[in-house]
This record gives sequence, C-alpha cells and structure tokens, in this order.
Amino acid sequence: MTTFASTAAVSGEADRVNTMHQRVKGKYQNAEGKTIAYRAADPDLLRWVHIAFMESFLRCHQLYSTRPLPGGADAYIRLWSKSVIPLGLTEVPMSEAELLADLQRYRPELTVTDDTREVIRFIKNPPLPKTALPAYRFLFKAALASLPREYQEMIGLGHPSLGIIRPITVNLLRLIRVAIGPESPIEEAAIERLHRAGLMKDGQVLREAS
Repeated sequence: MTTFASTAAVSGEADRVNTMHQRVKGKYQNAEGKTIAYRAADPDLLRWVHIAFMESFLRCHQLYSTRPLPGGADAYIRLWSKSVIPLGLTEVPMSEAELLADLQRYRPELTVTDDTREVIRFIKNPPLPKTALPAYRFLFKAALASLPREYQEMIGLGHPSLGIIRPITVNLLRLIRVAIGPESPIEEAAIERLHRAGLMKDGQVLREAS
C-alpha cells in the first residue's frame, strides 16, 4: 500500500495503522534488564521499526537481486521516507549513510531475551504447508546470512556462508518470480496513475509525486 498506492490511499492506511498502534502497549526488558513500558505509537519505536525494515529490504536487494536498484540506495531510502510521514515520523534517514548511523545509535539498546528467542522460533518454523517449508527454511538462512556478524552472534543461530547461500538464493528467487508472474497488479495500477497525473512518460518517472 505505502509503496504503490495513491496519496489518499496511503493517508487512509496511515490512519488505520495509527488507530491500531494506540491500542498496542505493554512492557519489555531492555538491554540493562530493566522492565520498560511501551506503546506502539512511541516515536522512537516507530523510527526503529522503519529503519530496521528499510535496512533489511535494502541489504537483501543488494545481496540477492540481479537487477539494479532504480536511483540507487539513497533514492530508495529517500522515497520510502515519505510513507512514514503520515505516521508522524518527519525526521528519518534520507541516505544510506544516515541509515547506517541511525542503526548504530540503536545498537546499545538491542538485546536478546526469551521473548526474542520465541519470536525467532516462530519465524524459523511457521505453520506453512509442508511443500513450502524447504524453500522457506532456505530463505530463512539467506535472511540470517544478510545480518551483520554481530547480530548473528546475538541471535546465536550460526553464521551461514554468503559465498554458498548467495548464488542458490538468487536462482531460487528467480524460480519464485517465474511462479508468481513478473508483474504486480498493484504496481501496474500505480504506473497508470502516474501516467494520468503526467508524472511518467515512456517508462520514466518525470518527477516525484507528492
């Protein structure tokens, strides 16, 4: 939705998420072992979720995609920053260098607790059909291999070799793309909107939509 939808649709989705966030609250244990109360709408937590998602997708594209990222990493980060403005985040990274600096700022706060391990166990072994599990488990290893070494150490699930995993992952993703088809209906609808608004011509974006 926040990638391809219209400005009005993004605003509506943001309202839905903001309403949901107001109801999500609880407690967690920080890196010092203290119990901290939180709300999903806390700006610092929203910022962490934003940069963690963004860095994960960016890193996996850089490692496993054979296609160049349009505009490069900085353009990707700058464009994605617009999707979180309706959530109340107005100061977010606008370049890869700023993204890496932000991640480093959060580093002292990161910790692995029993709750963390429970979440990781679920992600590693989700209730998927048996036919999907072999591919999923390999992609789990590929995701683990994309993490910085220090995060792998914290999680404690080993250090998958990128030299072995990368070529297999690239080919596996190609097969998945063939299976699901090359085009996204949502992306096609977004491109049609860009043409109607005069923001795209001959497949090239003329200027960024507001």
